[in-house]
Amino acid sequence: MQPKLTDTVLAGLKEMALNRRATYSALSRMWDEPGRELLADFFGEGGAWTQLQCSLDKMNPRLTEFQEGLRLMSGFLNRELNVSNERPFVEVGVPDVDEKREQGLTDWRVEYARLFIGPGAFPCPPYESAYRERREDGSFGNLMGETTLQVREIYRQAGLDLGTKQLPDYHCTELEFMGYLIGQEAELYLAQDVGRAAGWQDIQESFLQDHMAQWLPEFCQDVQRETNLSYYQGLAQITAAYIKIEAERINQLKKTAGSLAV
Repeated sequence: MQPKLTDTVLAGLKEMALNRRATYSALSRMWDEPGRELLADFFGEGGAWTQLQCSLDKMNPRLTEFQEGLRLMSGFLNRELNVSNERPFVEVGVPDVDEKREQGLTDWRVEYARLFIGPGAFPCPPYESAYRERREDGSFGNLMGETTLQVREIYRQAGLDLGTKQLPDYHCTELEFMGYLIGQEAELYLAQDVGRAAGWQDIQESFLQDHMAQWLPEFCQDVQRETNLSYYQGLAQITAAYIKIEAERINQLKKTAGSLAV
C-alpha cells in the first residue's frame, strides 16, 4: 500500500527541518572560539564537521559555494592541524605532528582574536548591533545596542534562555537560535501537528528576514576580505550562501506546510 500524499509531504518537511537544524547547529559551533575543545567536537557521529558535510551534501541544489567552502576548510584542517574525518587525532608517523598541530592551533586562535576580539580595533565584530547600528561616518556601532535588546526579546518570547556567556546578537547565538526554532518545528512534525509547526516557521521567517539576512552576509564578506586563513574563508563562504538560500526558500516551506494545515 502506497503512503498518502499528505504523509509523503509531511515526511519531506520533517527531513528538511532536521537537515536545516543540523546545518545551523554545525555552523554555530564552527564559528565559536577555536581550541582543543572545538576541534574535539568536529569529527565522529554528531561532530560539527561531519554534520556540516552531511547536511550540505543533502542540499538541492548543491551550491558551488558549499563545495568550495568545504574544500577550503578541509585544506586547513588537514594541512595545518593534521586532522580529518578519517584521522581525527591519530598520529601518522610524522615526527613533528604534535608541534605542527600546536602551531596550527595557535595560528587559528591568533587569527580569531584579530578578526573578532582585538585588542584594539578589530575588522569583523561578530555582533548584529555593530553592523545594524553603524555611526554616520560608517564605523561600527556599539555593542549591546537597540538591536541586541530586540533579539533578546525575540528569544524570550520563543521561551529560550541562552544564558549570559555571550550577547544575544552574537553570530553563534543567532545561528544556534535558528537551530532551536527549526528543532521545535521538527518535533511538531513528528507529532503530526502541522498547524503549530507553521507557527515556528513564522518566527524563523521573521528572524531571518529582519535580523540574520540584514547583517550576516556583510559580516561574512568582511571576513573573506580580511583573512588569509582558509578555514574562515570557507566558513564565511558557506554561511553567506546558506543564509541567502534560507531567506529565499522559507516562504515556500511555509506554503507547503500551510497546504497540510488546512
